[in-house]
Amino acid sequence: MAPTEAALSIRCAIPDQPVSCARLRAGEQFVGKQGFTYAPAVSAETVGASAIHMQLLTVPPGARANAHKHEAHETAIYVLSGEVGMYYGEKLENHMVTRPGDFVYSGVTRGSEIPSG
Repeated sequence: MAPTEAALSIRCAIPDQPVSCARLRAGEQFVGKQGFTYAPAVSAETVGASAIHMQLLTVPPGARANAHKHEAHETAIYVLSGEVGMYYGEKLENHMVTRPGDFVYSGVTRGSEIPSG
């Protein structure tokens, strides 16, 4: 897909060529399939990305995500605040807890749980 107008105005690329560098801010928030609030930034729609998607995700205390897998890209997460438990593996047989400052890489099926309070 073509980059959005906002990305084009701050891109570092040769005109009529794919975006090679862009400074973005999170876009307009929307509620996604999991019921969480998302604010997209790096995506196919904003910069023409083909294998990465980065967004700001807000998950309320006590919320749970359904197990899911991203077929077209891997996932990298940076935890800003709160504590998140994540089940992962083909049968969700593994569990980890993440806290502020943690980076998480996931290329497999996973589900998340956010403790209450």
